[in-house]
Amino acid sequence: MSDCTDFPESAWTESFRVIRDNALRADSQTPGFGWLPRDWKDELLRQLPTIPAPGSECERLKELAECRKDARVMATIIAQARLDNGDMRDVWAPLGGLPSNPNTIDSRSLMGAVFQLVRPVVFVLKAHFHRGRPMHCCPELAPLFPLPDPLHPSHASYPSGHAAISMAFALVLGDFFPSKKSDFVRVATQIGVNREIAGLHFPSDSEAGRTLAGYVATLLIKHPSISKLRDGVLKEWP
Repeated sequence: MSDCTDFPESAWTESFRVIRDNALRADSQTPGFGWLPRDWKDELLRQLPTIPAPGSECERLKELAECRKDARVMATIIAQARLDNGDMRDVWAPLGGLPSNPNTIDSRSLMGAVFQLVRPVVFVLKAHFHRGRPMHCCPELAPLFPLPDPLHPSHASYPSGHAAISMAFALVLGDFFPSKKSDFVRVATQIGVNREIAGLHFPSDSEAGRTLAGYVATLLIKHPSISKLRDGVLKEWP
């Protein structure tokens, strides 16, 4: 890639291109997707951190890559890659973890609702910035999940979807369970950092994702598809 600041159209896989194009179309037809302010994009663009100069974050990523020597860290990173499918089970850890039993129906529905609402917002911004991945700016950094690994993130880097979606979910859970809010936020923050350790995101991608999450959190909590699940979720975690 001649310009590491750009993630070219040809590098998007068809599945992610469809997600992006559907998000752009939905926001165009119904500005704010029907739940955000009509000028949400302009407002969020004013809040997002400035993208640093190309290559300026490479040294930090090389330092973080040393964490891959820890087998437990690696196992966690690999497991968290499934977040692309909306599985945010790690964020539940402060409550003891999401058990695999039929008593967590509303809790699982909550995960799905947050994912479906936030992901289009992330992809509209990815399309706006079309930032290249660390592997494009830091050639000496070998990322986890290189092509043709199906877990390879074949879409633009900024903002980080993992950081945005997990933090948005953490803030929703923090409203449901206020005494655990800081713990949810800590777990979500680490999910973003783990993507940096994996060489898949820059620290500024993660910061942008967390900024996005903070912007949408209040409206998420009030959204009917979220608020209707509150009582059921609380009953599942007595």
